[in-house]
Amino acid sequence: MYPKFYFEYPIDWIKDNKQYQIIFIQNIIKSCLELEAELTCMPTSFPSYGIKRLTPQDLLISFHSFENPENVLSYKEAPINGLFSFDKTGYAGWSDIVKNFDQHKDNIDKISINDADKTIQHYKKQLLSGDSKHPQIVDNTPLPDNYILFPLQVRTDSVAIHANLDMIEVIQFISILAKKYKKNIVVKTHPYCNSEAVKSIQFIETENNPYFYSSNAHIIKLIENADKVLACNSGASLEALILGKDVYCFGQSEWYEITNKIESLEILENIFKLSTKKELNHFQKKYIAYLLKYYWIKYDDITSIKNILIKFKTPLGKLPNNHDLYSELTQNLLTKQIDLAEREKKIEIIEKDFIYMQKILNYFRRRPWKVIKYYILSRIHKLRKKQ
Repeated sequence: MYPKFYFEYPIDWIKDNKQYQIIFIQNIIKSCLELEAELTCMPTSFPSYGIKRLTPQDLLISFHSFENPENVLSYKEAPINGLFSFDKTGYAGWSDIVKNFDQHKDNIDKISINDADKTIQHYKKQLLSGDSKHPQIVDNTPLPDNYILFPLQVRTDSVAIHANLDMIEVIQFISILAKKYKKNIVVKTHPYCNSEAVKSIQFIETENNPYFYSSNAHIIKLIENADKVLACNSGASLEALILGKDVYCFGQSEWYEITNKIESLEILENIFKLSTKKELNHFQKKYIAYLLKYYWIKYDDITSIKNILIKFKTPLGKLPNNHDLYSELTQNLLTKQIDLAEREKKIEIIEKDFIYMQKILNYFRRRPWKVIKYYILSRIHKLRKKQ
């Protein structure tokens, strides 16, 4: 018998009522009950999942947490629909495969190339059917030939802390390089982007650079037609790897190890200078298959969920005298720290964006007719999102 599990469930998932998410939550609860564990469920909401958790005496199944202490198991959606991470240290640059890569390498090497190809082909077929993680809008604007794709991310996303470079600086620098090498760049705005600084700079670069394009087309279509893909640690870069693309990343993720790593602005020039790799090597394929088949879990794989929970069981001898005390303290901690976490997370980006916006305003003051065009394009984009 396993004494007690604490389970955080995201309120937003319940509201959204997406099949994969709901079934995954149900399977976690079912697994706990089948293990005859006493279960305490605690609701959590944005941005509490960006807060470090206390060290529990029992197992805490925590939503979207990172830098976890002992006995905390973090879960969240993986970048591929239907898959979820169950990680003892967190996600992205906090994940166990990043922190302790050597402990996973032997298992990666053991995967046969046939198994890897079969696994990748399954998920490639899923992606090519249009099944991407985030909702996409219809945009049939013509695209250039032979372009580098740069899918952007939400500027305040928690994984942005693992970026080696500032995203806006990258946008501006690759625009310069695009002119220098006369190579097309297509920038894809994230569906949930709410940064006017990012949107405005995209607009300005598109207006001033004949090699710089902005697109809201379906991400899979953009990846398919791209020569190379540049990203921070966006899930789109993993989708690109599954589709066999030559991928460059400037931020840590579970798959950062098998990308062309960008650690400075100067290295960005390699994207333009180096020839395109036409297919993945064997290690890249095995690594991707390991993530998709063994490291992450399918939403309906209750056996794997249960096996992971068994590994994190708490021995009976370590039980606290008052089981409910931790639950109460954790709930209070998450509630009280929401405002603080949100402010700390955004303050650095807000300061940077303030400087960017000053330059953007100066640009528009000298070109007032551009304001009208920017407004019209923004309205068109918002209307398309509502369709």
